[in-house]
Amino acid sequence: MDPDNLVSLCNLCHNREHPENPHFAKLRKRIIVVLGYPASGKTSYVESIMTPQDIVLDLDRLVTAMTYRDGHDRTGSGFHAVKIANDMISQVIKDVRYRGYAFDTLYIIRTRLTDEELSSLRAARARLLWLDVDKDTCVARMKAQDREEIAVVAFEKCDEFLAKHGRRLRRIAPLPLELTPPAR
Repeated sequence: MDPDNLVSLCNLCHNREHPENPHFAKLRKRIIVVLGYPASGKTSYVESIMTPQDIVLDLDRLVTAMTYRDGHDRTGSGFHAVKIANDMISQVIKDVRYRGYAFDTLYIIRTRLTDEELSSLRAARARLLWLDVDKDTCVARMKAQDREEIAVVAFEKCDEFLAKHGRRLRRIAPLPLELTPPAR
C-alpha cells in the first residue's frame, strides 16, 4: 500500500485491471427487460430465474422500499413514490451503457417503456420480453388483490405500447400456476 504506487480508477477500470477477481471476472452484463400487463406475473417470472449476481429493478419493490407499504398501494406516499421510482428506473436505463455498473444480469420489470427508454435499451443490446398473459387473467388477479382501480388506464397504455413496438418484443409463456407465488 505504497501511496506512490496507487492509481485512482473507477470500478469498471479497476475490474479490467484485476480480472482475476471472482466477483467480477465472469459477469455477462446482460440486460433483460420483462414487460407485461399489470398482474401478469413479471416479478414471479424474474424471481424464478434470477441468480445471486443479478440485480432487479422493479417499480413495486422500489415503492415498497420507499414507503414501507405494499408496492401496489398508490394512496398517500405510495402515489408520490411511484413517480420517484419511475424516474430512478428511467435514469438507470439512460446510464446503463456508460456507467461501470457491475451485474451478471440486470432485470428491468415494467408494464411498458417510453420511447426514450426503449431507444436506450436497444442501444445497450437489451433483450425485450413480453410475458404473454391475457388481459382477462390479469384483471381477475387484480380483482383478487383489490387493485383493479388502475387496470383500465394501465391496460390501455400497454395496448398502445404493444401496437407500436410489439414486433420488437419476444413473447414468453407465463410460469405454470403451481410455480406462481400467492398474492401478498
